[in-house]
Amino acid sequence: MRIFLTLSLVALLWSCQEKKGPAFLITGTLPEHNEEYVMLMERVEGEWKHLDSVIIQNDTFSLKGVVNEPKEYWITVKGNDAYGRFIIENETYDIQKVTENGRPSLEVKGGTLNEELKEVQAYQKSTYDSLVAIIIDIQQNMDITAEEKEAQLEVQYEEMNKFTDAYENHLRQYVAENNASFLAPYLVRNELYYSWDASQLDSVLQVFDTTLNDNIYVQQIEERADKLRLVSIGNEAPDFSQENPEGEPVALSDFKGKYVLIDFWASWCGPCRRENPNVVATYADYKDKNFEILGVSLDENKDRWLKAIEQDKITWPQVSDLAGWKNSVAGLYAVKSIPHTVLVDPEGVIVAKNLRGDQLKEKLEELL
Repeated sequence: MRIFLTLSLVALLWSCQEKKGPAFLITGTLPEHNEEYVMLMERVEGEWKHLDSVIIQNDTFSLKGVVNEPKEYWITVKGNDAYGRFIIENETYDIQKVTENGRPSLEVKGGTLNEELKEVQAYQKSTYDSLVAIIIDIQQNMDITAEEKEAQLEVQYEEMNKFTDAYENHLRQYVAENNASFLAPYLVRNELYYSWDASQLDSVLQVFDTTLNDNIYVQQIEERADKLRLVSIGNEAPDFSQENPEGEPVALSDFKGKYVLIDFWASWCGPCRRENPNVVATYADYKDKNFEILGVSLDENKDRWLKAIEQDKITWPQVSDLAGWKNSVAGLYAVKSIPHTVLVDPEGVIVAKNLRGDQLKEKLEELL
């Protein structure tokens, strides 16, 4: 009987050890934050989910846990602006506080995928940071005229666009060469997801290895492609109604029989505000030629929305539910970045998207 119990105990201990398996360990040294809490979080459907926390003692902290698959986690000090985003696996990580572009952040070292991600993104980091620094210097330069500042900024914005295109090609190549890696759909979801249309997303979905079919990022890409397909060129524009600044409902269908540019923007959106003078000029040229603009603001603050309308001399109809990124019309049209425009013909069919500047004028000249 004793032998049987001994063997049973050994088996139990062995099974316990088997269940332990691999785990992650996060350690860090943050001397400025003694007695404060380090928080480990995950972003789920746009909402923060608190996973774990620990108090910093004697300048250090450690967090342990297990993940069933690689995930994107965030780590921060409670009540502090410094944070770090990283890919977590059941490996070891070290956290240090650093300063990037004049702002504090938490640098996360360690982890196979996390370090590989840094290498992929290193292509853009130095160039992007230098372009941002130049733009900030121009914006803060008080020794040049407004016209000179605008001209210099225009040059840098064009350089930023060229760089963005080059970085996109860099990511495409990485995904093609590493189509079975967790990082392939992760990079598409985080770097390209918002700017690509349904056909581009469908195309990259064909590139991913079938072993990634259950990957959360692949599923999110599939869902976005489905939503974008509903509002793609050639489809009927979904009708909607929201209130204008006076509280009166305005619907897209109110303008049926005209070409309508649905213009998604916000007072806090720098690129939107820079584009508004072009839209104002275009509206002046075509408003009497069976053309209308319907602005949909992603603002949350009504006063700022109204102030921007006045400052930018916007005279076309405006609506908003003041829900920010949760604006119901933005959701209906799968809008994830602004400025974003949708051109609808007199029959209510989408004929173009994301037209700006001369592109919008050329399209209207063709149609009207």
